[in-house]
Amino acid sequence: MIESKTFGDVHALHCSWPRSRLAGYSVYAYAVRGVLIDTGFPDVAAELNAWLDRTTIRGAYITHHHEDHAGNLALLVARGLPVAADPRTLAYAAEQHRIPLYRHITWATAAAVTTHVEPFEDTALELVPTPGHSADHQAVWDAQTGTLFAGDLYLGTRVRVAHLTEDPRQLLGSLRAAIARDPARVFCSHRGLLPDGASRLCAKADWLADIIGTVDAKLHEGWSDRAIRRAVLGSLSTTHWISGGAYSPNNMIAVLRRTQGRRNTPREARRGGPGPTYTGTAAGVRG
Repeated sequence: MIESKTFGDVHALHCSWPRSRLAGYSVYAYAVRGVLIDTGFPDVAAELNAWLDRTTIRGAYITHHHEDHAGNLALLVARGLPVAADPRTLAYAAEQHRIPLYRHITWATAAAVTTHVEPFEDTALELVPTPGHSADHQAVWDAQTGTLFAGDLYLGTRVRVAHLTEDPRQLLGSLRAAIARDPARVFCSHRGLLPDGASRLCAKADWLADIIGTVDAKLHEGWSDRAIRRAVLGSLSTTHWISGGAYSPNNMIAVLRRTQGRRNTPREARRGGPGPTYTGTAAGVRG
């Protein structure tokens, strides 16, 4: 099911289906000035295709490879739409993957992109590397209106669960870099338009910095991962059990232990610049 909402110049596509709603999840794709940002998940493909039939879309930006964001990338490519994304996002999409069962139940598995992806660029929209949630994660910055399409950069102020592929230290640097842009509006992929979005990002960054500092101190004191998790993040969540531990507070502690002593704050964020540095080149976007 896709529900359409309009926020001035931004058209929001709120995507869900019975299985995602049962798990308490939905996701947004956005369109601004003829550019689609993300695609929703595979089971809304028919509705997305119908929406594209009656809408003028010049190209698409993809924030990262997860199936609730890039799940219909193959559909866009089959329609001949050009795409801007991190090269790693496109490389992932080019192969068929077996995703964990809980993700397949919630979102379904995306079809592989087996044909050439035409690169896309819009002069007013910029892909901004914001790693942490995933290595290939990118936000989309609209310089004309000061709008940040944050992908999964925010999700919530106090997110106590993580995948082992996430990096809270990188996420903190990405949040600070996004805050430095002083966005007038922030659209989250799972919460829609955030009221007072810049303050929400600040609150998340402050909370995450406090968590990282507290965990690091306890690691230095020799605490075990379990003891730290119980003291800092509390009991295991329902999400931990549903995902078989794949999306868990345990993982946040494990990743912080693995990355202890490593600085992941982007160089431009440390000096107060507009955003993180990046060594690659996003497809369709000048490096």
